[in-house]
Amino acid sequence: MLYKKIKAFLVFQFVYLIFLITFVNASGLNVKPTLYYWKNVPLGKSIECPQSINIKNKSNAVISFKVKTYKPSNLGLDIEDGYDEIPSKKWISFEKKHLTSNPKQTIPLKVFVNIPNKKKYLNKKWEVIVSIQEHFRPSNMFSIVNDVKLLISTITTK
Repeated sequence: MLYKKIKAFLVFQFVYLIFLITFVNASGLNVKPTLYYWKNVPLGKSIECPQSINIKNKSNAVISFKVKTYKPSNLGLDIEDGYDEIPSKKWISFEKKHLTSNPKQTIPLKVFVNIPNKKKYLNKKWEVIVSIQEHFRPSNMFSIVNDVKLLISTITTK
């Protein structure tokens, strides 16, 4: 009977230790800004966002990330008042889609937009989500995802 109690206690401690290690490692990511208003975006050419997304690895481990775009409805998110979903998430691109960060390192991620030069896209307001996702590591029970909401408004006249 005592053997079973000791075994159960040790299993509990092992599971708790794995959870604690995973939580400490998973809490090491910080992304700024989480919301960015990008105003007066011109049409017909690739434009770099004036604000990079800064990804900080606060952990003591090397972490790799991938960057994706989503429409808010794909994530079940509400859209900001006065904005619509971006018609094509393909209009958003990045300097790199895969990044690796050393411990305590901050990596700036450059974001670009290229909205077609069509009159119907003048004076529009769109929302798109940029998602920074940690590549799965076997040492973690789950991976980190941080989202940045980009609110883009286009120029009013050509």
